[in-house]
Amino acid sequence: MTRLLLIRHGAAANRGLIASTRTCRGLSPLGHNQARALAQRVATEQRNLRATIVYTTTVPRARQTGEHLARALGVPLRAELPGPNYGTAEGRYLAEVLARREVSPALEPDTPLAEGAEPWTVLSSRVSHELAIITDRHPDETVAVVCHRQNIVAATQSLLGAPPTVEHASIELGPTSITDWQQRPVRGARTSSTSRYRWVLLRCNDLNHLNDVDRVRAG
Repeated sequence: MTRLLLIRHGAAANRGLIASTRTCRGLSPLGHNQARALAQRVATEQRNLRATIVYTTTVPRARQTGEHLARALGVPLRAELPGPNYGTAEGRYLAEVLARREVSPALEPDTPLAEGAEPWTVLSSRVSHELAIITDRHPDETVAVVCHRQNIVAATQSLLGAPPTVEHASIELGPTSITDWQQRPVRGARTSSTSRYRWVLLRCNDLNHLNDVDRVRAG
């Protein structure tokens, strides 16, 4: 039964800017501290998790977070998942882009943030396909996927069978948060259903590893 650790990247150096693979400047010093704390946390759980690989998007802030994690676990890193496609909004400030819109993107899942960008519905379909490939590629393994807030929200919608929209509900996901899904067999039926599986959410937005980081930052 495959287990997916969906992890948001650490705090980015280009805070406030819309940045994907082309314009991202990687993690800030705080983001590196968060990623190290994440790596230490997951390493302490490795005896039970038995993670075999870390996937990341090609965006530097996600890749750098994954590098900390893969190094601590002693497992391979595959930085091959595509980053978010923001179209002409990439490299601009989010507040500036939103100020030009009459309707919030959250209320228009079929409308892109800017020209050439992925609408939420397209993003959701792509993320679902990517996770299906990873799940098929790593049966009965634990896989860490370091990505972005929108990836994790879209993945959660897909695994729950919810519609691809954030109009009515979304999820709070802090930097380096862990959202943990596991495939488990459907049980309880009179007839055998051992070939049927469903996804079970074990934890969401787990940030316990940042307690010490936050104390140092506050000090």
